[in-house]
Amino acid sequence: MTEPGDVGSTAAPPAPPTGGSGNGQGNPWEQRERLGLVAGFLETVKLFVTSPGEAFARTRRRGDYISPLVFAVLIGWAGAVISRIWSLLFGASLFSFFPGDAAEQFGPFLALQGMGFLFTLILAPVCIAIFLFLWSGILHLCLVVVNALGSSESGFEGSFRATSYASVAQLAHIVPIVGGLIAMIWSIFLLVVGLSDLHRTSQGKALAAVLIPVVLCCVCGVVAVIGFGGMIAAFFAAQR
Repeated sequence: MTEPGDVGSTAAPPAPPTGGSGNGQGNPWEQRERLGLVAGFLETVKLFVTSPGEAFARTRRRGDYISPLVFAVLIGWAGAVISRIWSLLFGASLFSFFPGDAAEQFGPFLALQGMGFLFTLILAPVCIAIFLFLWSGILHLCLVVVNALGSSESGFEGSFRATSYASVAQLAHIVPIVGGLIAMIWSIFLLVVGLSDLHRTSQGKALAAVLIPVVLCCVCGVVAVIGFGGMIAAFFAAQR
């Protein structure tokens, strides 16, 4: 029998978990069965472009690899095709300034560009999928190095999801010439936001994890250029 003073003793039902908990509804792409494939895709792109913090907060931390993988492949494929189109257009425009005889000599080069475009259409999805897993693995290892996974509930899947949804940055290839640079900077920003949210870590640690492989690649590139320059200088010195 309930006593008069026990009116407020009944516990309120717990609040439903948010999308970021891994058990909620998720971002629009993760609700595509309800919203529709096209609507879910477009709404997710819009959300990550306009409000990446909210987008990652609504993203499930766990569940499956297929949803983020398919999303990233679609975005990456679109970015690769756009980049190839710009390359073909600029190549054709550049060769149009050459005299007729000289321009004809570049015919095989344009043909190779066309073949490259076809290969992009066919092979890009496979290459993108392989790159996603490799890049996610590298980032996850760097997160371990900077001790950013102490509060993580998602493990490698969280790194993979952040990397996949950060592929929205590939849409920057729609900007000619500097699209690749914009995509790289934008991708770093999205990765920092995504990794910090999905792994419940600080943005400083997430940034450090992202910059470690970037800096190493830059250092290796500089060393390679210096080494190649030294080989050329040595070759010409030997010819004297």
